[in-house]
Amino acid sequence: MVFLFGVVRALVIPVMLGVIEFGYWQLYLLYSGFVGVFTFGFNDGLYLRYGGKRENELPWKRLRGAFCFYLLALSLISLVLYTVLTNVNDVRTEKLIAFKYIIISVGLSGVVSLHVFLLQLTNQIKKYSVYMLIDKMFFVLMLSLIYFFYSDYNFEYIMVIDCLSKLLLIFIVLIDYREYIFGGIVGLLESWKEFNANISAGVKLMLANLVAMLALNISRFFVELYYPTEVFSVFSFGLTLTNLGLMLVIGVSVVLYPSLKQLQEEKYTQFYSVLSDLVTFTMFTLLFTYYPIYFFILNFIPDFKEVLVYFNILLALSLLQIKMNLSINTFYKVLRRERSLLRANLESFVLILFLSILVVVFDGTITVMVLAMLMVISFRVYSCDLYIKDILNIQNNGHAIFELSMLMVFILITKYMSLTMSFIILFIFFIMFAYRQKIKISTWFNLLKER
Repeated sequence: MVFLFGVVRALVIPVMLGVIEFGYWQLYLLYSGFVGVFTFGFNDGLYLRYGGKRENELPWKRLRGAFCFYLLALSLISLVLYTVLTNVNDVRTEKLIAFKYIIISVGLSGVVSLHVFLLQLTNQIKKYSVYMLIDKMFFVLMLSLIYFFYSDYNFEYIMVIDCLSKLLLIFIVLIDYREYIFGGIVGLLESWKEFNANISAGVKLMLANLVAMLALNISRFFVELYYPTEVFSVFSFGLTLTNLGLMLVIGVSVVLYPSLKQLQEEKYTQFYSVLSDLVTFTMFTLLFTYYPIYFFILNFIPDFKEVLVYFNILLALSLLQIKMNLSINTFYKVLRRERSLLRANLESFVLILFLSILVVVFDGTITVMVLAMLMVISFRVYSCDLYIKDILNIQNNGHAIFELSMLMVFILITKYMSLTMSFIILFIFFIMFAYRQKIKISTWFNLLKER
């Protein structure tokens, strides 16, 4: 269902809004994606400090007091941002509307993420999935009502729906968790200590995630600032499509962390090696999504067909992100190497910032911008991969060479060959690869059964 929701966002909303209106909707998503910085790592700290505990094992009296400080901080930040926004006069009306809803999402997203982290750290994955399902179904339902009963809808309607879906999720969780969330609290000083302890524990991970997001999105900021809205809209549309694959595996990464935390450390090496095999197989398989998406855009959303010029590069980029999120980030957290992750992400951010500036200064095309992103993300993914392998004493670096070669071949054949010919060549390579990997794939599934 989450994947279907991603399809709705990626394919239905562009058809509803058109290129310009979709651009403002993407502006809202871009900036609201960074409101997590205003949690100061509080939620990440909860996740790291209490991960693996049951809900009745959590120190709820201390946590309730910390939650009060957390909500107060979010409220003050929203008030300051709104005051600043009301004094801005040199921004066009559509952007002001988008930023108004971004400020609203500061508080809503902060509370939603808090509840999500509580579910994840107590390993209540099924309940987490149900809540996410309700949220997505409500969004799709409201979107359908607007589409069928209103003829003059615009991007603001969808922002309202997004905020309402977050509000609904908060309301449901408050009812379900009322016996834990509502109740006695400790004193002011102890509440502050708990609030501060979670921030201290999670701020490095939050900053690492923030810098990783900046490294991925800094090019979008440059496109939004220096290129027409139409170009930003098409570019964002391409990124949204390629992130569908990431949505398919994101749930797996949520489950992996608490499961790996319960493993004995001597098994980490085996698990990382087998996980790397599975990720490689997944990346290769998802390359084939290029062809139906290409056909769909060309025939059903021709207003966005400019994205096809560089869509193959965007797809390769998203597959590297799958590898980063599914295996590398998970093991950084398991090994408690948040500082090293932050350093690696900072290096990537500085590099992509430098390259993006060069592209803008020399009036480069969006294709050049996307190639710059691919270079930086490739460097980040495989340098981090080597770092973890070094810690776990894994000597096999053949995965990195194979994966990079696979992605480069894919980009070249889809660039210079017909769709049919490139598909045939890719399929032949995939059959050969799958045959060689069949024993390793069986090992992975056997390892899962042991868990």
